[in-house]
Amino acid sequence: MLKSEIKKIFNLDGYIFDKMEDTKDGIILHCHLQRKSMTLNSENSKSINETRDRLIAHTIFEDKKVFIAIKQRKFYFPKQKKKRWEPLPQVKKNQQMTTNFKKSPYLNYER
Repeated sequence: MLKSEIKKIFNLDGYIFDKMEDTKDGIILHCHLQRKSMTLNSENSKSINETRDRLIAHTIFEDKKVFIAIKQRKFYFPKQKKKRWEPLPQVKKNQQMTTNFKKSPYLNYER
């Protein structure tokens, strides 16, 4: 399957799709962001202080949970002496799932 088709099927707006992995726990979509810098109060920073791997619940497809695997970066702003995590598309602050997962019609599905 083409990457563009997978991106449309799973509604990966804002992410760049790399590869798909099918495991016994679910489907993992490995993605990354195009962004190279971040702006905070008119200060632009390319300085990355820390990175972390995140596994975010995205949707349910054929009775399997679909997760997005992404590396989230923390940018450092030297003038303000602050560090901020980059925002992820479709993920609100302090959330472990996308807004797309909350809208999934299969969440209340029981066997």
